[in-house]
Amino acid sequence: MKEERLKILEMLQEGKITADEAAKLLEHLPSQQENKQNQQRPDVYVYDTDNENGNFDNYSYTPRGGGILDTIVDAISNINPHTPALYRDFEISGIQAINLLDLTGKNSSVSVEKNFDNSIKIHCKYSPKRGYDDIDIHFAEENGEYRLQYNQNAVRFMKVNCELPAVLVEKLRLQTSNSSINVEEVTCTTLDAYTSNASINLEELTAKNIVAETSNSSINLEEVTAETAKISTSNAKINVEEVDIPKLSLSTSNASISVEGLLNTQNTQNAENPTLKASTSNGGISVTLPAGIGVKLSADTSHGSVKCDLADNPLLGKHQSGGGNLKTSGENNLYKETGRGLEVKLSTSNGGIKISEE
Repeated sequence: MKEERLKILEMLQEGKITADEAAKLLEHLPSQQENKQNQQRPDVYVYDTDNENGNFDNYSYTPRGGGILDTIVDAISNINPHTPALYRDFEISGIQAINLLDLTGKNSSVSVEKNFDNSIKIHCKYSPKRGYDDIDIHFAEENGEYRLQYNQNAVRFMKVNCELPAVLVEKLRLQTSNSSINVEEVTCTTLDAYTSNASINLEELTAKNIVAETSNSSINLEEVTAETAKISTSNAKINVEEVDIPKLSLSTSNASISVEGLLNTQNTQNAENPTLKASTSNGGISVTLPAGIGVKLSADTSHGSVKCDLADNPLLGKHQSGGGNLKTSGENNLYKETGRGLEVKLSTSNGGIKISEE
């Protein structure tokens, strides 16, 4: 809970909360064991539906968590009468296609998951600032574009959970700050995900183009299929597992990059010039490639070594260690014979590079 405590002190220093409120917040922070149990508990929504009007009245909500501020804002709601936790739910049925779904949170998480009926359901948890007792929140549709709209200056936090039907989504745009973005079992053409100081987690996602950007926290991809993906953060690790992305770009700083289980499917084999780019500083890069593919490899590091364990080794007989700047490149036999395969570009400083195969 170190990050949460530091955030409370930062809020106190900025005048967002009083000293008494900060003290009560520190008291309300759960222990490490309680926090682990909370992360394992799924979101639970209990509501009644007014079928005539299509509205939802939310009676209870159990948050799963998803960022540094999620615990803090829940504690604020419990101890400060000026920052009550309020709820607003929306549902739109009969969805055929979605040109744009735009969801913006503030100081709390934004999550999108699969819904098994043909409707979009939006669950909002928020707290108005002092002087804003009545906040207009709208989930509106126009020409196939769906947006969650509200005055961001009027709320202390806005947590958004979306249940998305299995329909064609052209563009999914997710934004928040100081908390995580989570996407699971969703299909769309384009995904843009932006946050800061918190993680982005993409799991069982199918898209054409993906852009995911954060800072000071990790980005995690698992079982993701796309044509292109641009993933960037700073001061935190990037983890990639079991993905099928012919053009994958990964960038961070002061942390490592790990890529395991790149899938050599028809999607990658048919792609024009498939490329894996990974760059960082003050951290290592570890890449596991499928066996039996053509590889064109370039690896640059400083104050570190390059180790390539591929059976068909593109760096065979080339210098792979050194105390200063090390730049090495080569093509394996299969790439030389066919002129096809995966181009791998790896760059770091003050860290090593390791390439292995499954």
